[in-house]
Amino acid sequence: MNEIIPAKLHLGDKTLLSDVIPAGTAGIGDWAYAHCSSLKWLAMPVSVQDIGKEVFIGCPGLKHIFVYDTPEFTAGSLPDDKDAPVYMASRLNALAMQEFSDPLKALICGAGNRSLNRWDEECLKYLSVPDEHGFDPFLAGGEEDYGDHDDQLKQHIHVRRLCKANIIYTRLLSNITAGFPLSPEAESVYLALFRENPAAIALLDEIGSHYTQAADIYAKAGLLTTEALPSILSSLKPDRIEIRSALIGRERDSVLSSLAL
Repeated sequence: MNEIIPAKLHLGDKTLLSDVIPAGTAGIGDWAYAHCSSLKWLAMPVSVQDIGKEVFIGCPGLKHIFVYDTPEFTAGSLPDDKDAPVYMASRLNALAMQEFSDPLKALICGAGNRSLNRWDEECLKYLSVPDEHGFDPFLAGGEEDYGDHDDQLKQHIHVRRLCKANIIYTRLLSNITAGFPLSPEAESVYLALFRENPAAIALLDEIGSHYTQAADIYAKAGLLTTEALPSILSSLKPDRIEIRSALIGRERDSVLSSLAL
């Protein structure tokens, strides 16, 4: 089999929740899943060797892309444990497919071979791209009538920074929860980029699980300190009780540990 998923096959299908690309498929056409706003997960075979333009643009809910090398894929074969490596691999795959310039080099099959060197290489390439990249101002009535160019640019930069922060955070989390290895050198680079990212604190409002591990990551990056904690807590939405508690507990433990030395 050497089939291609046709261009625009599911374009704008807001009812599509998930999809399994058949084994043996060789490529995915342009905009095949673009603006499928309800799409949550997708499975694709390792046979896919070509990805079209903006295949997953406008898919904000797409959090998992499972890459398989078996004759067929069924969601029922997935483990119940959402912390299993296969789920973290699928999260990293989704980020790669949506953001990296050459995602096929970074994809992780199944639970991975626990070597993410190519993923890290592609990730660092993505993180090195200036935050202004891709900004295309919308000129509704001609440039002479356009007054909020700066506001749109600021929003574009914020979204890019938030996306970068999420990618770094997810990679660091994969090392903790799934055991995906991270060399000391790579971890140092990721932590430094996370620490320097102005949107890292804003990301706390989007973290929906692994609160203790999140607090550990922020502390290790040097963002969670006694001095910074009040400002961080005040920036959180009122209903962010779990992450607020984890941050307070992590900083309390850090203080107690330092006093014991």
